[in-house]
Amino acid sequence: MIIIIIIIGNYKKAEQLFRKALGIVRLQEGENDTLTLHCVENVAQACSRQGKHEEAIALFKESLEKRQVLLEENHPNTIKAMGLLAAAYGGYGEQGGNGYEKSSLLYSQCFEIQKRVLGQTHRDTLETMGLLAHVLSKQGRVLEAASLFEDCLKEQRLILGENNCTTIQTKHNLATNYFSQGRFNEVVSLLRECLDSEKLVLGESHPVTLKTMHKLALAYIKDPNLSRVEAAELLEQCLARSKSVLGKSHPDTLATASTLAQLHDAVTG
Repeated sequence: MIIIIIIIGNYKKAEQLFRKALGIVRLQEGENDTLTLHCVENVAQACSRQGKHEEAIALFKESLEKRQVLLEENHPNTIKAMGLLAAAYGGYGEQGGNGYEKSSLLYSQCFEIQKRVLGQTHRDTLETMGLLAHVLSKQGRVLEAASLFEDCLKEQRLILGENNCTTIQTKHNLATNYFSQGRFNEVVSLLRECLDSEKLVLGESHPVTLKTMHKLALAYIKDPNLSRVEAAELLEQCLARSKSVLGKSHPDTLATASTLAQLHDAVTG
């Protein structure tokens, strides 16, 4: 039942059920049982999904501190709890709270443990590397983030393949980082790879594919040395497909139409 509630996005109801389960398990198994800690983390994740990050942080901290005492630092469940707390701090940062610094510190600790225990190229290590890079980007530490994204992408290309969704997401993240640095040629190269993969995996008219087309066009527009003709062609294709798939009044369709209008004004004006 709880799984169904989560799938339909009713996280408030899921939190209520998780809290009820936690109360029962605490009475039966005790405060420090692994099942109790798992229930605590379930409640925390339901809180995070609702944007209740401070509550989530308190619960994830409770779980992590107890796991660190009961289990080894290198235990998979301890590492997972550290990652969950890092994500909660990141969510708090997204809301404007002071969470990014603590998030990056936790992800750094997690990353170092995973490198030592699992190896540099393990999927979990690479995932944490990408998450750390993302938080560093949010802190404005773009050069550090770019270096991590580059290392992560290099390994993901080899291990997961070009068309894996995680590899594609890392390309998007690195493209966003390069965009902030004004490295538009590299942005175009990465987004073209993303677009080719998304067309193959998702289809030419999938909303994600259309967003990538729009982002690619923006990169062309930003750099005066790149082709505005190609940008216009991309936007026209994107707009036609957005109207067909999403509708004329969808925010993504309106955003694409606005970018195309601004491009036409810049060229003709």
